[in-house]
Amino acid sequence: HGFGIIGDHFVADGDERDQSRAERLRLACEELGTMFIKLGQMLSTRGDLLPEAYRLELAKLVDNVPPLPAGVITQVIREELGAAPEAIFAVFDPEPLASASIGQVHTARLVDGRDVIVKVRKPGVETLVPIDLEILADLIDMWAPRLPGLKQYDAKGVLREFSDSLLAELDYRREAANERFFRTIFSNEPGFSIPDVIGEYSTGRVLTHERVDGRKDSDVAGLSNRRRAAVSQR
Repeated sequence: HGFGIIGDHFVADGDERDQSRAERLRLACEELGTMFIKLGQMLSTRGDLLPEAYRLELAKLVDNVPPLPAGVITQVIREELGAAPEAIFAVFDPEPLASASIGQVHTARLVDGRDVIVKVRKPGVETLVPIDLEILADLIDMWAPRLPGLKQYDAKGVLREFSDSLLAELDYRREAANERFFRTIFSNEPGFSIPDVIGEYSTGRVLTHERVDGRKDSDVAGLSNRRRAAVSQR
């Protein structure tokens, strides 16, 4: 993707080639897989580190990662839940609703009529991610003397925090526990909608919970001032 030698200035704000470089960086992250996709997602929120062209391009990694074939997802569900999705759910859409770094999301319907979301962890990420994190740590050590900004922004500290968060996300049982915890805490609070976990169809690699439709936080510009204030407060 054209990233061979990293100089003192990896990116330059206002460079007319920024858009092309940003797109190639996003494609490289997609090809490198889970850890680099997650890193790109994190960098897309850091206006203090990257120019806008890069942040906008890396933001595409949030839910526009190329999906895995339906057969791969079916096999994971079969291994985790003991049967193919069509034998478990009344309806299961093989076309993904979204695909991200760690998992892929599909819509389904339980036999009792409830609409649910089924999130499936991609095969192999539990092995690849720790290796990639070690590689990234080595790269930071190698680049630190040449790129003063890495020390200025405490790249090693950011990596530690990033690593802890990413490794925790690999086990969907933790996410399920968090959902149950917050659902309990906010059960009597108005203005919150937290999906219920379907424990019967949830494991460390598959997470099934109620479908709750909504909108991205980046869409709040279209809300009235009053509603934006309420969203911000919550």
